[in-house]
Amino acid sequence: MAEDQTFTFKPKQHGMLYGLKRAKRDTLSLRSVQGTLLLLLLNILIPVLLYQVGAHYRTLQMRRDQELQANLEMARSTAATFGDFIQDVLHQELAIGLSLASLQPSPLEQADLILTASAEQSRAVREVSLLDPQGRIVASSRPEAVGEKMGDQAYFRQIVQGRGWVVSELLRPPAGGDPSLMVAQGIRDDRGNLQGVVGTTVDAQRLGEVLKMKPVDPGAISIADGRGWLVYRYPEHRVDWEERNLQLSQPDIVRPLAGEDVTSSFAAPTDGRNWIASYTPIGATGLVAVAVRPEVDVMSPLTQDAFLDSSLFLLVTVAAFIIALTISRNITVPLSSLREHALAIGRGQLGRRIEVAGPIEMEELAEAFNRMAEAVSQKEAQLRSHARQLEQEVLQRTAAVRQLEQVNRELEAFSYTVSHDLRSPLRVIAGFTRALLEDHAHSLDTQGKDYLQRVNATTLRMAQLIDDLMELSRVTASELHRETVDLSDLARTIATELRKSQPERQVYFVIRQGLVANGDAQLLRVALENLLANAWKFTSKRPAASIEFGLTRFNSKQAYFVRDNGAGFDMANADKLFTPFQRLHSAAEFRGTGVGLATVQRIIHRHGGSVWAEGVVEQGATFYFTL
Repeated sequence: MAEDQTFTFKPKQHGMLYGLKRAKRDTLSLRSVQGTLLLLLLNILIPVLLYQVGAHYRTLQMRRDQELQANLEMARSTAATFGDFIQDVLHQELAIGLSLASLQPSPLEQADLILTASAEQSRAVREVSLLDPQGRIVASSRPEAVGEKMGDQAYFRQIVQGRGWVVSELLRPPAGGDPSLMVAQGIRDDRGNLQGVVGTTVDAQRLGEVLKMKPVDPGAISIADGRGWLVYRYPEHRVDWEERNLQLSQPDIVRPLAGEDVTSSFAAPTDGRNWIASYTPIGATGLVAVAVRPEVDVMSPLTQDAFLDSSLFLLVTVAAFIIALTISRNITVPLSSLREHALAIGRGQLGRRIEVAGPIEMEELAEAFNRMAEAVSQKEAQLRSHARQLEQEVLQRTAAVRQLEQVNRELEAFSYTVSHDLRSPLRVIAGFTRALLEDHAHSLDTQGKDYLQRVNATTLRMAQLIDDLMELSRVTASELHRETVDLSDLARTIATELRKSQPERQVYFVIRQGLVANGDAQLLRVALENLLANAWKFTSKRPAASIEFGLTRFNSKQAYFVRDNGAGFDMANADKLFTPFQRLHSAAEFRGTGVGLATVQRIIHRHGGSVWAEGVVEQGATFYFTL
């Protein structure tokens, strides 16, 4: 053994430089200690990060929903205020109609005064007019309007068709004028006949005098007609007629006309900014109240909060990584030294010792390495001793194997000699017996003939027994040649041969198609011949015999089977089936030597399989085997 050496490592001494370089290189792998610690840290931080992202997302959705709801409430307030204004106008028009109806017989002489007084009730009202049933203005707070024809206007046609009152779509102004709305109400007699129409022209630009509402800056409130055209907007700013078509940028603006509140978002066509919008119908007027606010105003505070939280989380993450690296180096540097020591032990330097200064576990591990090196040294000496003993045993076993091979060759020669020497006398005995029976039968009495027949039958059974023993010896000693074997084809061939041997028998064979196996073709044929011949023999007393070869599953494995409806057997004697020379039926019932099933078992065992049987007396038997 080499002279004892002591290897000391302290992180603060000069050896730290090499250890740090080695540790730094090892951290490149996620399988290193540092990589594992970093993965552990990430395993903690990533769920926290995902939770934070999810929380910010939920807060964002909640804030957005709150702003949409606030916008919707603003739109509803606008709708309620404007709806009250329309109702006031309708009440005023109804009062005008009743007043004019009471002025008989010439109401038009005082109508201008009544209409002018009504127009002065609100700054948002531009003029109030009275139209005859043909749509011609017959009186107005604006005298120059008298005589104008409004019969082709949509709102007038709706009144004629039976509507009680109508709020028109936004009316395009003449050059230099402002757009307006017409609130028209029909005046009918007791029979429902139209007597006239009172129409109030509302100046769209002065609706701020009516609404008197201010949205949260920089939001806006608007009123749009049934086509989605802008009627009024606060904060006010003048727009061209073509720019009033809000449906181009806000396709949802007409959905509230079906009676539902709508919240959505859209991009402004002027600057591309996203706005959140709420729409609500204004009663039965056919108009829509709108409240909008820039989406950035909602998102900006939340974005700032998210930025601050993310910055703090990033700082904590960086600090955690730095701490993890520092802690891991206090482990990886001693580990590098231990690794070098282990490699030295692997190179056979068992006398080398190591000491480390670091965590207690590292010091204990270093001591364990030292004890291991000592134990390995002792075991190595023991292994050398055992190796010498094993080498001697191998030599002895090799000699024994060679001796066994020689004995097997001698046994094969002996078996051949015995079978040959036994067959010759048997053939002589059988020949003389047949000669006596054929040539001297007239000289023999009945008892003599019976004796000769029994001798002849015994010699035949002895010859069959010799053949079966030789077959059993051959399947045990022959070399196994594996290949793909079509068992279904083998079974059909054997069945044909059995039918030819006894053509007078009516036996129904059921052979499953496509059964293949990997094994020795000759040995598997011998096994199938014995199994099928066994079934053929024990069904000989059945007028309607049936033999089946198929495949089933047993304990999750494929098992082949040969089933018959013959004599069967008592399951209490099942353990004797595959024992040589054991017979469950007498020779008088069924001929046989008791070697066939033993041959089957040896063939199946040589293929690494197993064979077993199930049976019921007088109901048949089933033999299973696996390969």
